Amino acid sequence: ERQLTMSAHISGGYAKEPPTYGKVLLHTTIGDIDIELWPKQAPKACRNFVQLVMEEYYNDSVFHRVIPNFMVQTGDPTGVGDGGESIYGIPFKDEFHSRLTFSHRGIVAMANADKANDNQSQFFITLDKTPWLNRKHTIFGKVTGNTIYNVLKFNDLQIGTDDKSVLTQKILSVEILLNPFEDIEPRMTKTQRVRLEQQSKQKEEIQAHVQRKQPGAKKDCKLLAFEDDDDDEDFDKEEEEDGDDDEHAAAAGKIAQETSKKRSPEKDASKPKTVQKKTNDDKDFLKSFKAGFLTANKNKNNKNKNKNQNQKGGNKSNNSSNKNKNKNKPKPKPAPTASAAAKEQDTQITNNNKKEQ
Repeated sequence: ERQLTMSAHISGGYAKEPPTYGKVLLHTTIGDIDIELWPKQAPKACRNFVQLVMEEYYNDSVFHRVIPNFMVQTGDPTGVGDGGESIYGIPFKDEFHSRLTFSHRGIVAMANADKANDNQSQFFITLDKTPWLNRKHTIFGKVTGNTIYNVLKFNDLQIGTDDKSVLTQKILSVEILLNPFEDIEPRMTKTQRVRLEQQSKQKEEIQAHVQRKQPGAKKDCKLLAFEDDDDDEDFDKEEEEDGDDDEHAAAAGKIAQETSKKRSPEKDASKPKTVQKKTNDDKDFLKSFKAGFLTANKNKNNKNKNKNQNQKGGNKSNNSSNKNKNKNKPKPKPAPTASAAAKEQDTQITNNNKKEQ
């Protein structure tokens, strides 16, 4: 009975499919997946898939859509489901074949945005037969061998929102076991592309560092970002205030220069310790200054002499007047001597005796 059912299954589905040519092995977090290709029936889709594999385009791609008992989808480098690009630079046309149908699980086909001729890089693997997808998606391969059981493990995953598995599954790397296109030349592998991007970034950083160190280098105003316009207004106000301060300072500087010209010859402010050579104007100024200073001293000396002479004349007249005053003043009586005092006492005594008698 098992042989009859198997033969009937083969005659009903797999026996109708054309032979495959080309083989690719996906190394995923859920296990290896072996895929055989139909390059004759879908040449554009198979070439696109093989070249992207050679360029390491699918490495680290997430299975961003998982619907149990239906299909699992991947091939978007962004991991969202809206990205991806074909090797042709534009979406390529659908390729349908009467002997290629969604008659069993493990069919590999191109994903699209529910419209015709919209194939890029995303693809999906069916988890069961899905006949309603016939002539809507380009079939280019199928899962073979025991690796089909690794594919069926997606039915047991816990699914969250937006048809995403709770535990993220992804493609680690892809290995080409049999290349059906010997003329394919990959543009650049992912590692080479990442390395080139890193080198270009390093060069830009070095150039920017060198430009910053150069004297008189201008800042790149394009990189500046102002969050609020109020800051610009405050900055303009500050500039106006600084302009007013500069005007006041300039006016004060002019006044100081005029007064310094009147008082002393100009000096070089940048060299305060050095002695400058005297110009002819400076010499004339010094001569006139010395002459004026000498005449002023002479005048002062003459005034001092006149004052001294006046003081001397005043002293003489004062002396003469003092002498005349002394002459007119009464002289004090001299103090009596001892003998005179005794005589006066005797005379007073005799006079007193006479009166008593």
